[in-house]
Amino acid sequence: MLTGGLTVMKIKIKTFSLYRDLLEGRKEIEVVIDKNSEKLENILVELSAKYPRLKKFLSNPENNDLLLVLVNGEKKSIKDTVLYDGDEVGLMVPPSGG
Repeated sequence: MLTGGLTVMKIKIKTFSLYRDLLEGRKEIEVVIDKNSEKLENILVELSAKYPRLKKFLSNPENNDLLLVLVNGEKKSIKDTVLYDGDEVGLMVPPSGG
């Protein structure tokens, strides 16, 4: 998306269960970045800085048993995934059962 000569991208962050509770019921957050693409890992760092209640859960996401990250509905590697304009990121606790 071009805005005033700058290329920006918008990413929608959807929260579920614990992560929605940590954000006081917010179902979605929109992140706007002045780039064509960005690593998922960097977006999570940005969210941790902006929303301190998330920091405990997003500071080491690869080793967090309480975090499942979906990009456009698919489980993705946090370190290797690049996001683009219009992508949706879901933050949720992994399902468990027996």
